[in-house]
Amino acid sequence: MNYVAKENDLEFDKDVNYFKISKAQEFRENLLQYPNQTFIGVIFCNTEWRYSDDINIPCKFETKTNQKLVFYNLVYNETHALNSPLGGDYKIVFPKDHTAIQLKLSVDNGILKYFHGSNREDYAKMDIKIQDFPKIAFRFWVGSDLVSTLGAFQFFIPYIIHFIATALEIIRERHKKLRQGLSVMGMSSGVYWTSWFITFSIINLLITIIVVFSGSMFRYKFFTDTPLLITFMMFFLFGEAMQILSCCLTTICTTFEAGHTAVYGFLLISIVLEYFINNPWICFLIYMENPPAWVFLLRLFLLFMPAFNYSIIFGGIVLKSGGHFDLEIKSWVQGPGFKFSDLWASQSTSLFGVFCNVPPVWCFFLGLIFNIIFYSLIGCYFDSLFYQNKNLFKEISKYFRKNKPGIYGQLHENSVEWDSSRNKGRSGIKIIGLDKCYTSVTCWRAKRQIHAVKNLNLEVNDGELLGILGHNGAGTFSIEV
Repeated sequence: MNYVAKENDLEFDKDVNYFKISKAQEFRENLLQYPNQTFIGVIFCNTEWRYSDDINIPCKFETKTNQKLVFYNLVYNETHALNSPLGGDYKIVFPKDHTAIQLKLSVDNGILKYFHGSNREDYAKMDIKIQDFPKIAFRFWVGSDLVSTLGAFQFFIPYIIHFIATALEIIRERHKKLRQGLSVMGMSSGVYWTSWFITFSIINLLITIIVVFSGSMFRYKFFTDTPLLITFMMFFLFGEAMQILSCCLTTICTTFEAGHTAVYGFLLISIVLEYFINNPWICFLIYMENPPAWVFLLRLFLLFMPAFNYSIIFGGIVLKSGGHFDLEIKSWVQGPGFKFSDLWASQSTSLFGVFCNVPPVWCFFLGLIFNIIFYSLIGCYFDSLFYQNKNLFKEISKYFRKNKPGIYGQLHENSVEWDSSRNKGRSGIKIIGLDKCYTSVTCWRAKRQIHAVKNLNLEVNDGELLGILGHNGAGTFSIEV
C-alpha cells in the first residue's frame, strides 16, 4: 500500500490507510462509522468474504497451476463518483472512472513488485489499454428517406391550408351579403364562380410550383427520380380537387355557422385520414382480393376523397423513386426511379399473406379528375337550388323538350288584359290581375307553391317611363318574365 500511495502522489496513513480485520463485518462497521470518507477500498482476503447474508465473495479458487494467485476486491463508493450510473439511463454505457482504473493498475504493479522483491527496480510492470466495445448502429433507419416516409402528409398541409382559406372567404362573402350585392348589380352566378375558379387556380399553381421547385432544389429522391410533369400534375390536380370540394361545401351549407362547422369538421377528418393513409401499404390493403363487404364500401367511399387518390399516387411513386421500407427483407431500399411507363404498370402485391390487386397509378389520376367533375356538378346543383331558387336539372332538361314551359310554374292565362279603348289614339299598357307562381324545391321533391306576383294591377300611359325596384326575391324579375 506504500507503493500504491507513492505511485498516486498520496500520503500513507493520511490519504491511504491500512488496517487489518478478521471479519468483513468490521470493514462494514468502519464504513458506517465514518460515512463518505472512503472513496475506494482494496480488500485482500484468503478465505471468503461474507459481506452480508446475501453477498458472499469468494477469495480462493482451486487451481492446478503452480502460479501464485492473489485475490482482492475493490469496494467503490458510487456516491463520490461524478458519473454514477445510479438514476441514469440503463441504455447508456457507464462511463469509465479513470481514478479506479489507475488504482487497480497501481495495486497490480504493487503485487508484482512484492513478489519480485521490494528492492528491485527491474521488475515487470503492467499497463492498461482502454478500448470500448464496438457500438452497433440502429439499422432500422439506415437508408431511410424522410420525404418518402412522411412526404404525403407533409405536402398535404399547404393544400389543406389553401382549402380552409378559400372556404372561409366564400362563407364570409355570403355572410356579408357581398355576393347578393353583386347579383343586384347584374353579376350572374356563372361569372361569380368563374372568378373564384380563376383565383384559386392561380394560387394553386403557385403552391404547386413552390412545392415541386423546393423538392427539386433540395435534391429529394422523390422529385429527382420522377418526371417533372408527373409530380406537377399530381400536386396540381390534388389542389384543384380540394378547392372544388371547398366550393361545394359552401354551397351545401347555407348558413354561416353550418359553413364553419362543415369546413373545420372536414379539416379534422382529412388530417386523421391522411395520417393513416400516408403509408402506401395501408392503402394497398384496401384493395385486397375478395374483401369483406365493409372494406368494399370503404373503398367506394375513399374514391370520393381527393386525399385518398393523392396518397395512392404518392405511394406508387415512392415505391419506384426514393427510399421505402421493404416488408420482405425488413430494411430500407432505394427504388430504380419512376418512369412514364410505370403509370400503366400494375401495383398488385402480396402483403402479410394477402394478395392486393391495386390498380395502376393512372387510374388514380383519373380519380382526381373525377373528383373535380363530380364536386363541380354537385356544387352547381346546390348553388342553383339554394341560392338561385332553381332546379338545375329541370333547367337543363327543358331544353330537350319540344314545349318549353317557364320556370317552376306557369303564368295564369288571360291574366293580362290590354285596354286600348280607354286611351284611344294613345299607346299605353294596362295589366290587371297578374299572377306568377313558383314551386319551392328542396333537393329532389317539391314542397309548396310560392306566389312571387299575386293579383298585380298596373297601368302605364304613353310617354311614361316606369322603373320597378326591389330586393332579391321581391318579384321584379317575375314581372319582367
